[in-house]
Amino acid sequence: SSPSSSSSSSLSSPPTRIDPKTLFTETTKLPSSFRKSKFEYVSPKLFNYQLPTAGEGTAKVPEIAFLGRSNVGKSSLLNALSITSKKESNATSIGIANNGGDTSSSSSSSSISSSSSSNASIGLAKVSKTPGRTQQVNYFGQFLISDDAHNKNKNRSGKSGERDVISNPPLGYIIDLPGYGYAKAPGALVNEWQKNTQDFIVARKEYGSLQRIYLLIDSRRGISPFDSSIMTWLDEATVDYTVVLTKCDAVSRPMMVKCANDICMRHHAQAFENDTNDDDDDDEAVGGGGFQGPFVHITSSRKNIGIVELMYAIEGDFYVGRREGGSKGLKWGS
Repeated sequence: SSPSSSSSSSLSSPPTRIDPKTLFTETTKLPSSFRKSKFEYVSPKLFNYQLPTAGEGTAKVPEIAFLGRSNVGKSSLLNALSITSKKESNATSIGIANNGGDTSSSSSSSSISSSSSSNASIGLAKVSKTPGRTQQVNYFGQFLISDDAHNKNKNRSGKSGERDVISNPPLGYIIDLPGYGYAKAPGALVNEWQKNTQDFIVARKEYGSLQRIYLLIDSRRGISPFDSSIMTWLDEATVDYTVVLTKCDAVSRPMMVKCANDICMRHHAQAFENDTNDDDDDDEAVGGGGFQGPFVHITSSRKNIGIVELMYAIEGDFYVGRREGGSKGLKWGS
């Protein structure tokens, strides 16, 4: 047949049908860097109780941070992200989601406090029954399994899952920040924690290592006044952040969709205001625009929903951070 006839026949053939049952099915293949690495709690002794900095001629290690209200599920999410490379995720479709500690390092923004209560020997992070237990900044490094230092899987004290010696730098750090809005502590101490957390975020942004804040919001409660104030502060501080909805398995789909839509509408309102302020001569003026990312991650640590997608987002943040920080020979891929 002529080329024209074959072309017309292909155009007239019906498009591939999309099965609505699998439209929102998640991928189960872990990102390359997560398959080749493992997260470990990094002892503050490694940094001499100061914030990590790159040595002369050494690239900065990128960082992302988890921030959210106390009892939002930060520790559970950290543990879900620490799936080993030998397992593929048993992620389910979000359509199934139909069931009914503050950390400002008690040191200031220039140092880290040691806390053994927040790192667990079984999971990556200890899940506490009492909200507001986390009161320090905690670093978790993503170390390649091929690294000799990692293969030992123990630090000098012999504790598995912790590290106080690093021969090769990690691909990146996930930082567990203190929760806000609730804590078993006097009000003055809570205020100090939250101020220290803000100082920490600003310091890491100015240093150039902090790529993004992942702001965790409980999907059962939606955006609380505390969440709104934190989002406003992040906008004013010009810190990039992405919203992560947790515990989506505990709410109905309509409630989950409403919560996600509210967050998306906030982003679009900011984008519209940014567009209207494009002609503003004052480049420093934030105006009404914000730094909220366009994506909303819908997750459940218990049902492993949305975890792999969040892994891909974190991998992207680490990749961009390492490239901008001067790392050579990046070979991540499928």
